[in-house]
Amino acid sequence: MKRQILWATLALTTACYGTMERHPGVKANPLNKEVVAVLDAYQLAMTSKNATALGDLVAVDFMEDMGTPDPSDDFGGRDEVVRRAQDRFSKIDELHMNLQLKEVHSDKDTVRARYAVQMRFRYKMPAGEGWERLDDVEELVLVRRDGKLRILSGL
Repeated sequence: MKRQILWATLALTTACYGTMERHPGVKANPLNKEVVAVLDAYQLAMTSKNATALGDLVAVDFMEDMGTPDPSDDFGGRDEVVRRAQDRFSKIDELHMNLQLKEVHSDKDTVRARYAVQMRFRYKMPAGEGWERLDDVEELVLVRRDGKLRILSGL
């Protein structure tokens, strides 16, 4: 009887917290599933070129330093994210994006989600059209605001 209970417990635990099919190596726990939902919404906002939906994903206190120590290229706030996204999306004809969650680390206040991104897009410039590709590992910093995970930085 004890052995049956042990096997049943093991089966249930594995079923509840196995890995996620689209994100191999990432445990399917509630926090990771919530992070995947944010990544899915981010991918949909980008591929549909929906600046408002992208803005809905960021925290009010969103801040981006563009990965440089130069403060002149920093920007923040939901409205600025929407404005910049509208500007960029207006120059893009076609955008394809695939995100794959690699790992999640959380502490008391923040969640850091490292993910692989593969993106290609066709853009319009005065000199003509061209294609760009991005294949990289990125990190989103997420915080809980109003009961939902929001992007604090890393777009």
